[in-house]
Amino acid sequence: MNIADSTHAARDHFRWSVHNTNSARLFTLDFDNQSLQISYGLDDSAALIRTGVEFGNDDVFEVVISMNFARNLWSASVADIPVVTSAPITTTNAPLNFAGVSAE
Repeated sequence: MNIADSTHAARDHFRWSVHNTNSARLFTLDFDNQSLQISYGLDDSAALIRTGVEFGNDDVFEVVISMNFARNLWSASVADIPVVTSAPITTTNAPLNFAGVSAE
C-alpha cells in the first residue's frame, strides 16, 4: 500500500474496514495523513485507538490483517511491524462472518 501526500492543505484518513454479511463494520485500520499515525477502531463506536506506529507518505508497505472468527480476534501488521494484536472482531455481538474488506 502507498499513501501519497496531499496536493492541497486538507489531509485525509485512509481506512481498511472489515464488514460482515449484514453490512456491519466490524473493525477498521486507519491511516491518518496529517499525523501519520496508524490507529484502529472497533464496532463499539468509541474513538480510534492509536497504535503508536507511524507511517511515511509515499512509502510503500504491506498491510496484513488476520482474523480468527472462532476466537473473535484479529491482528494486523504494517511493513512487518505488529500494530494490532488480538483485538476483538466484534464488541457488540455482531454476527461473526465475513463479507469483505473495503477501502474508505
